[in-house]
Amino acid sequence: MAAKPSDVEQPPALSGTPSAVDAARQEATRLLGVYGEMSLRAEGAAAGLQEQIDLLKRLHQGPIDSLVEAARAALAELRDYCNDHRDALLAGTATKSLSLLYGRIGWRTPPPHVATARGVSGDQAARRLLEIGRDNCVRHTLSIDKPAILAAAGTGELSPADMKRAGLKVAQGRDSFDVDLDRPKVQELIRRG
Repeated sequence: MAAKPSDVEQPPALSGTPSAVDAARQEATRLLGVYGEMSLRAEGAAAGLQEQIDLLKRLHQGPIDSLVEAARAALAELRDYCNDHRDALLAGTATKSLSLLYGRIGWRTPPPHVATARGVSGDQAARRLLEIGRDNCVRHTLSIDKPAILAAAGTGELSPADMKRAGLKVAQGRDSFDVDLDRPKVQELIRRG
């Protein structure tokens, strides 16, 4: 059963005379212990669940793989048969599909698409298009280079007026709360709990 914040053992006072600093640190220590305990218990439960999932996968993956392979083979057989008998199957229909008892079969013609030749990357093809003057066939994505802007603003190369004109500003990040649990101590807290 999970411990409630009030059930967690209070840490020892940090000095002989209680002060606001000691009281604040003591309460933060207690709350950190509660957080740590709940986090480690949740991780343990998730790990236990994952172990059970992995076991189920190991037990059932072979039969599932066999069924998936059998389904692939059945689809290949269906496709081959239908391709061989396409004219007979589509006789009297105005479309390239046919509804049957267990579903629909049909043929689709995909739209044309562009593919690069073997050994040619998309970037190489784009450069080659630019070289032959086909700029309209190459995407040009504009984006700001944030590290370069920070550097230029820091050196004064990019003035505040330029920044304003571009609709930019340098914003300072704010502190964010961070926790680094001492796992062995939290585990000891759980064992005592």
